[in-house]
Amino acid sequence: MKENIFDNKIYYRTNEWKPGRETLVFVHGVCGSSSAWWEFEKKLIEEYNTLAIDIRGHGKSKRFEEYEDYKIENFSKDVYELVNFLGVKKFIIISHSFGTFISLDFISRYTEYLKAAVFLSPNFNAGAMREARMAKPFLSLLAKIKFPISKTKERKHLDYLKDYPNSGDFNLRRTYADVSNTSLRTYLYCMNQIYSFDGEEILGKINFPTLIIHGKEDSIFPIKYGEEMASKIKNSKMVKLDGVCHELKDSMITIDKISSAMKEFLKTIK
Repeated sequence: MKENIFDNKIYYRTNEWKPGRETLVFVHGVCGSSSAWWEFEKKLIEEYNTLAIDIRGHGKSKRFEEYEDYKIENFSKDVYELVNFLGVKKFIIISHSFGTFISLDFISRYTEYLKAAVFLSPNFNAGAMREARMAKPFLSLLAKIKFPISKTKERKHLDYLKDYPNSGDFNLRRTYADVSNTSLRTYLYCMNQIYSFDGEEILGKINFPTLIIHGKEDSIFPIKYGEEMASKIKNSKMVKLDGVCHELKDSMITIDKISSAMKEFLKTIK
C-alpha cells in the first residue's frame, strides 16, 4: 500500500492502481481513521483500485482548529479535491456512520463523479433522534470551550481488530483511544455538525445503484434508519446482518459478513 499526504493536510492510502478497474473510495466515521478499512482493503485490492482517506482532523490528517472547519461540506470538498488530484473521474464511494453524511453531502454537490454508493450503519438526519435532541444543548455548550489540540503529539492509526477485538458499540477504552488520537475539540465539533445535518432531500435525488448494509444489533443508529433510507432511495438494495452492531472493524466475523455483501453488490456495477 502507498501512503501519502495531499496538500499538506489529508492523509490517503492506495493500492497499486491498474487501468480498467473500478475505484473504491473509503470514508470512515467520527473519531476513527482509515485503519477501519484495513481488512476490507485486503479483501478487495486484487480486483479494485482502492483509496482510503483519513478525513480532516482524524488519523494522520491535519487537525483544524475552528468549528467552521468541520462543516460537512468541507469534508466532502476534501474528497472532491483529492479525487481530482488523483485523476479519478468516476468511483464508488463506501462510507460508514459519520462518513455517510460526508457521502450524502458529496452526492448533493458532485454526483457526476459517482457510479454507486455503499452506506454502512447509516443515518441521514441524526439530529432528529431523541437522544440527539437531548444531547445537543450540552454538546453545543462544550464545543464553545476550545479544548487544546496538541501540535506535537504523534498521530497514529489504531489497530481495532488487534487491540480492541469484539468491543461492540460502547467501549470506554476504545472510545478514549479514539478521542485522544483525534482530540476532544475535533470530536465535539464533529458531533455538533452531525446533529446539524439533514440529508433527507438528497436521498430522493440519488439515481445510481446504492447498497445499504445495517447490523440488526446497531445501538447507535438503529436499523430503522437504514430501512428508512432504503425506502427513500430509488434503485437501492438493503442487507440486514444478524449479530452485527454499529462497529464494523473489531470482529473478523463482522468484516467477513460485510465484505461478502459488498462483493456481491460490486459485481453488479458495470
